[in-house]
Amino acid sequence: MGDEGGRVVGDAIGSSWGELYELQQLWVEAGHSSNGLGIHLLQEFESHAAQMSCKSFYLETLNFQVPEFYMMLGYSVAFTCSGYPHATGKFYMVKDLGIS
Repeated sequence: MGDEGGRVVGDAIGSSWGELYELQQLWVEAGHSSNGLGIHLLQEFESHAAQMSCKSFYLETLNFQVPEFYMMLGYSVAFTCSGYPHATGKFYMVKDLGIS
């Protein structure tokens, strides 16, 4: 996703495996995170995956990467893993589109 000048300020990258789609990376440049760009990118990512017949999404995120962002958009925590340095925890999150 680019800004008015065409400079890339965010992107979502993933891959599919059957009906599953993994969000491998979502990033938004600092200064652009408060304008809804992350939500827009994630919704476009999910829409693209749905067009490819994907029905479920999964991702991994760390506790300092705001897992609440994904929860707000319908993802739930499948499980967590702790024990990383500096009290870092990893969240494994999933979302089902509810498509039969």
